[in-house]
Amino acid sequence: MKNLLKIIGIIALTAVIGFTVISCGGSGLSGTYVNEDIADWSLTFSGKKITQSFLGESAAGTFSVKDGSITMTFDGISSTSKYTLEGNKFIMTESGMTLTFIKK
Repeated sequence: MKNLLKIIGIIALTAVIGFTVISCGGSGLSGTYVNEDIADWSLTFSGKKITQSFLGESAAGTFSVKDGSITMTFDGISSTSKYTLEGNKFIMTESGMTLTFIKK
């Protein structure tokens, strides 16, 4: 199950992220965002830390934003993507794949 979580995390993070950077390099990311299609998949942002939960399993990591991109690192594996923050939606898009997470 941990390998599945890591693989899905890597795919999600690689297939990701469109955000509008909010003032002075701030990400505007805080709190928990739940996937719009898979209710048991969430991302929680706090400071520079991120926790991804999927099907009851969790993985802790870090994230940073710069120039409209987000880099997430879990277990030493990093993924950098463009991201978008639209109101309460965190939308990740890459290679034609779009994932939408809604803030709780």
